[in-house]
Formats: sequence, C-alpha cells, structure tokens
Amino acid sequence: MVIALYVILFTAAVFLPLRWGLVCFLILSNIDTGAGIASQLGALNTLKALVLPLYFLWRLRRYMGHQKIVIAPVAWILLTIYVGIAGFWSYFPMSSLKLVGHMSGSLLICIVFVLAT
Repeated sequence: MVIALYVILFTAAVFLPLRWGLVCFLILSNIDTGAGIASQLGALNTLKALVLPLYFLWRLRRYMGHQKIVIAPVAWILLTIYVGIAGFWSYFPMSSLKLVGHMSGSLLICIVFVLAT
C-alpha cells in the first residue's frame, strides 16, 4: 500500500507541471516506506532524497542566476566535507557515508524549495 502511494506520488512529481510536482514531492518527502527489504528501501530513499531534487533543480534551471553568495549553504557544504573526511578514520565509515548522503540530500531539497519560491 505504501509502496503504491510512493510510486504514484513519485510519478506525479516527475510528470505533472512544476507547481503540482513540487506539492507531490513535499507529500512524498513525508512518506516513510516502513519495514521491508533493506536494499529496496535504500533505493527508494535515494530516489526520493537525491535523484528527485536533482531533477527539480534541472527543471528550475531557468530561474537560476548570479546572486549574492549566501554563507549558510557554503557552511553546510564545508560541514558535509568535514563529515566525509572525518569518516575516513572513524570506526563506522558506512554511517558517516550515510550521513554525508543525508546532508547532501537536505542541501539539495533546501535549494529546490528556495528556487521554487
């Protein structure tokens, strides 16, 4: 049931006009796929958190322009790089890699919503 809702919202986010696609993406970002096969859930979360925001950035490309540099995204990118470097000598490198992925996805989602406003 949840997977079917995920597929419907993902498809709607990709193919509907930008305004409604962003609404579907916002709803989709709140859906938890729940218990299931770990590799399947990882693929669904990757599509939801990284691939779909990159697609929306591509669709919003005409609204991008040269603007004043804001320190918050730069600081977030530097923090993400620090987490990635710190993960090399950590006892849990896969956890730090996952954190880098989550932080990168959060940055992408934030940029998408900032450009959409």
